[in-house]
Amino acid sequence: MGVLKLSYYDYEPQELLFTKNNLLNFGLSENQIKKDSTLKLKIRRLNGGNIYECADYRRSRNAAKIAKMIQELKPKEKARGLELDVEAHKYYSAQDFSEEKIMMLVGWATVMNELGERKNNMKQFRARLGKKTPNTMFYGAVMEWYNTMSAEYGFSAITSIEGLRVRHDRYMNEGYESLINKGIGNARARKVDDDLLNLIISKYCESNKPYAAWVAEDITSWLNSEILLADKTTGEVIENKYKFNSLSARTVLNYLNNPASRAMIESARLSYHKYGAEIRPYTHRKTPIYSLSKISLDDRDLPRKMHNGNRVKAYYAYDVMSGAVVGAAYSQKKDEGLFIGCLRDMFRNLEKWGLGLPLEMEVENHLVRNFRDGLMKAGEVFPFVRWCAPTNSQEKHAENLNRVKKYSVEKRNQKDIGRWWSKVNTNVAEFGGERYYNEQTDRYELKQKTYDYDTLVADDLAMVEKYNSTRVEKLKQCANPNAPKIEREKFAQYLGESVKTSIRRNQYCRVQYSNYQLPNVSVLTKFAPNNYGVDAYYFEDENGEIPEVYLYQNGKFICVCKKIVEFSTARAEWTDADKEAMTEQMKYIKNFDKTIKEERKARVRKLVTEEISAPIEREEVEVEIVGADLNPPAQTASTEFYLSENWAAEGKNLL
Repeated sequence: MGVLKLSYYDYEPQELLFTKNNLLNFGLSENQIKKDSTLKLKIRRLNGGNIYECADYRRSRNAAKIAKMIQELKPKEKARGLELDVEAHKYYSAQDFSEEKIMMLVGWATVMNELGERKNNMKQFRARLGKKTPNTMFYGAVMEWYNTMSAEYGFSAITSIEGLRVRHDRYMNEGYESLINKGIGNARARKVDDDLLNLIISKYCESNKPYAAWVAEDITSWLNSEILLADKTTGEVIENKYKFNSLSARTVLNYLNNPASRAMIESARLSYHKYGAEIRPYTHRKTPIYSLSKISLDDRDLPRKMHNGNRVKAYYAYDVMSGAVVGAAYSQKKDEGLFIGCLRDMFRNLEKWGLGLPLEMEVENHLVRNFRDGLMKAGEVFPFVRWCAPTNSQEKHAENLNRVKKYSVEKRNQKDIGRWWSKVNTNVAEFGGERYYNEQTDRYELKQKTYDYDTLVADDLAMVEKYNSTRVEKLKQCANPNAPKIEREKFAQYLGESVKTSIRRNQYCRVQYSNYQLPNVSVLTKFAPNNYGVDAYYFEDENGEIPEVYLYQNGKFICVCKKIVEFSTARAEWTDADKEAMTEQMKYIKNFDKTIKEERKARVRKLVTEEISAPIEREEVEVEIVGADLNPPAQTASTEFYLSENWAAEGKNLL
C-alpha cells in the first residue's frame, strides 16, 4: 500500500519545526535566524539541515516570511492517492452488501489504515526530538484531510477531534467490523441479528453472572464449532448459520448495554430487591394534606444488641402527613403479636389525644397476611388498606420515616447508630472496639457493648418521645375532619384480650376475678336460646385495670359491660362512692324485677284443667320459642351479695 508522507512541520500548529535551508530559501539571513528569539536550534545536522523549533512564529520579527513559508511548504495531496485495502474488499464482499456499499467501506478502511501509519510516523519523529505526541495534536492536523477523503469515498465526515479519535481507536481495536456496526444503518448488514443477540443475552444471564468477555469467548468458540449450544428446555441444538467466526468483547458489551434490552437483562441477573430498588420504575407521590389520612406500619431491628447477641424487634405506626409515631411495640421475636401490640398502642394514643380512626393503613404481607380477611380487610375496620410489595422500601412511607427517626434523634442521643456498610462516612457505625477470637463461631469478631432488653426498650421509648415532641401537635391540628370516631367494641374483637365466660344470675359475667354488669335486662333477648356462654374482650388501661368488657356470642356483638363497683355492707363506713355504687346496682335489680313482673303478667295465664270423655283431634302446630331462658340453673359464689328485704326497701327509697 502506498503511503503519503507528511512533512514534520505539518503536525504542530503552534510549535513549528523548520530546516535551516527552509528559512534561508524564504528570505531569512543567517544573522536573522541567529537573532530571532522565537527560533531555537533543536537538532544539529550538516549541509543546512539543522532543525529549528519555532515556539510561536507570530511573535517573531520575521512572522510574515515564516507564515508564507508555511503555506508554500504545506503539501498538496490528491484524494485518490491511496491504494485500496485488498483484505477489506474480501471481508466486506462476504457480507452480501451492494457493490456501492462495499466500495464505500473499503475506502473507509483504507483511510483508517493510512491514519494509523501517519500517527506512527509522527510518534517516531517526535520521539527522536524527545517530545510526546498528544492525540489532539495529531487528529487536529489530519481532520481536514480525513473529511476530504470522506467526500471522495462517501462515508460520513467527522466535525470534532475527539469524535475522530474515538472512531479511529475503535477501528484499530475491532478492525473492519467496527465500520459495519456504526457505518451502516441497515439491519441486513448487522453481524449480530436478533437470534444471535438472544443467544448472547442468554449466555450473559446464566446463574454465574459471566463477564461480557467470557460471553464473547463462548460465542466465538460456538461460531468456530468448538462447542455446541442447546436450549435446556426443549433440548434443541442451536444451529450456527453465520459466515463470520468471531465476536469481540466490545461488540458483545455494546449490545448488552443497549437500553432496549438492558432492563430485561438486569431483571434476570439482579435480585428482586435490587432490581426493584435500582432499575424498575416507581410511582411519584405527594404527602397527604391531613393527618390520619394514612398510617404506615413497618418493623425494624434496633441498632444495639442485647446480651444474647440478638437485637430488639420493634414495630412502628407512623402518621404519613405529620411523621409522628402513633404506635410502637417491642419484642424479642418478630411475630404477629408484635403487630397487634403496635395497633393496641396506636388506639390507646389516639384515644388519649382525642383523635378519630385512621382512614387508611399501609402494611405488607410479612406479619399481617393472616389478618387479610379480618382486621386488615378494607371496609371491615379501616376504610382503606394498602398492601405493599415485600422488600419494596420505596413503596412504604414507614421505611423512610424509620430512617428519619434513626438519623435525627437516635444518632444525636445514642452511640453506635448507623451501618457499617453506609456510603456516608458520618453514618458508618463501628459497633465495637477490639477484635477477639470467638471459639463458638470459629472467627474473629469485634467486642461490642451489649444491653439488656428493658434498657433498650426504655431508651427507644425515650427517643420516640423526643421524636414526637413537635410532630404530635401537628398531628392534632391537622386531623382529617372525615376521620370517624373510634368504636372500641369493634376493635375489641381483633385487638383486645379475650376470655370465655358466662352470664350469672341474669346480671353479670366474671373476667379476671372482677364482675361486670349487663347494661340492662333487655340484653338477655340477644343471647341464643339456652346459651349463656360469651366471649369477653377487654383492654387494660395504663394502670393495668379493666374498666369494661365487650361481650360477643358466636361472633356477634352483644353489649358493653361496666365493672361492678362494690359498696360497703356497713352503713357506718359509707362514703358518697358507696352510695352511688349501691344506687347503680339497685337500678338494674329494680329494672329486672319490673321486666319479669310485666312478662309474667303478659305471658302467664291461670289455667283450669278438666278431664274430657273423648280426645279432641287438633292440628299439630310447630311452636317456635322466642326469647331467653330467664330461669338458668342456680349458681353460687362465696362473694355474692344477697339482697334482703330491707335493702330492697332502701333501694326503692333511693330511687
